[in-house]
Amino acid sequence: MTIRAHIQKAALGTRVTLYHLDLSGFGIEDFYVTGGPDGGSAVSFGGQVFSPWPVEASGFESTTGKLPTPTFTLANLGGILDPIVEQNNDLVGARLTRIRTYDRYLDGGAEPNKDAYLPLDIYELSALETHDGDVVSWRLSALIDQEGVKLPGRQCVRDHCDHVVRRWTQNGFDYTGATCPYAGDPKDVNGNPCAPQDEVFSKRLSTCCHARFGETAPLPFRGFPGLARLKGR
Repeated sequence: MTIRAHIQKAALGTRVTLYHLDLSGFGIEDFYVTGGPDGGSAVSFGGQVFSPWPVEASGFESTTGKLPTPTFTLANLGGILDPIVEQNNDLVGARLTRIRTYDRYLDGGAEPNKDAYLPLDIYELSALETHDGDVVSWRLSALIDQEGVKLPGRQCVRDHCDHVVRRWTQNGFDYTGATCPYAGDPKDVNGNPCAPQDEVFSKRLSTCCHARFGETAPLPFRGFPGLARLKGR
């Protein structure tokens, strides 16, 4: 039975709300929690275990036509969240996904089904509202909320890539912070083979990407080669 068919039934069973707090942007382990003011029991959904944690989340429903700005609150048990919050910019920018399903679809339920859930609520932690010895609370904003955003989000350049590239050190190539996936033989600024210490990424489509990945291969180029300068008449 699909989730759409299930919610038409008179007896739906117990609704379960799960929260995935994506902290990968801070280089720390994600939070997978479930529960309410009194905690709860650990559950598994789609192979992922969600630990019991006192959680309060409200304001997801919109009644004014505007996108809601919910509040998400975690109990700060014994100050356990203090170092995580204080050392990582209050976790502002972390992504929170609220997953709503029914107990029958959990692992071990009557009909285990990792794809049976109501539409996901995906938000970003936009501001820390409360941080004390009892709770940590954030104001959320929807990822689709683009009010006040100006375009373009970054400058559009036709023949220049803004990837961060590897660098040569005495111990070999250093990929710390690199976003360019190239890990092959070194090339000089013109795309010709060279010694590792002489490698230069021109960051241009012809002498950099094509020279390293090939003329017909998919390219990770982050410029906008289709751009053309507009001319007025």
